Parts: sequence; C-alpha cells; structure tokens
Amino acid sequence: MTGHTGTEFPVFQAPIGLISRGALVGAVSAAGGVGLLETASMAMPQLQEEFDIVRARSNRPFGLHLMIPSLARQPEKEAEVLRWALDGRTRFITTGYGDPAR
Repeated sequence: MTGHTGTEFPVFQAPIGLISRGALVGAVSAAGGVGLLETASMAMPQLQEEFDIVRARSNRPFGLHLMIPSLARQPEKEAEVLRWALDGRTRFITTGYGDPAR
C-alpha cells in the first residue's frame, strides 16, 4: 500500500468533517502517513486555504475525501469540488458513504 500512496507508513487518518483540516492532514502527511482532507463541509475558498495549509506543512502525499451524499445534495458545489479535486493536485481521492458511480 505504501508504494501506491507514496507514503512511509500504511496509516490512514480518518477524514472526519470539521476535523480533517489543514493542520491535522499536514501533520499526518509530514509524519509519513496518509492524511485525508475532507471536502464536503467547506466552501471552495476555505477548501483551497486548507489545502494550502497542508502543502505548507508537508511536501509528502496526501489525499482528498469526497463524502458523496453531502456533495450530492449540492450539485453546483459537487461539480466545483470535482473539477478542483481532479486537476492533478493530489495523488489520490477517497470516497465515502455512497455510490461514486452515480
């Protein structure tokens, strides 16, 4: 798994809404684990700010987490987050609680 994620340790930080912000994700990533930045509970400007905090704390890989039902309730935000997340800024994306193929 570490070869796939590019991390030192096979430890994933849970992408809990309102907690999985830049400081925590950056610390986990800097320590060699898989930090996951949640995307559902923030507006895009705050999400970019939190992403920048992670990058300031670590140059190691981390991921973005898409909570499917939360984003599906907001189609415009979902589209914006997906465009932003899929532009190559992160090594991987995780999804939770729902069908990503919908």
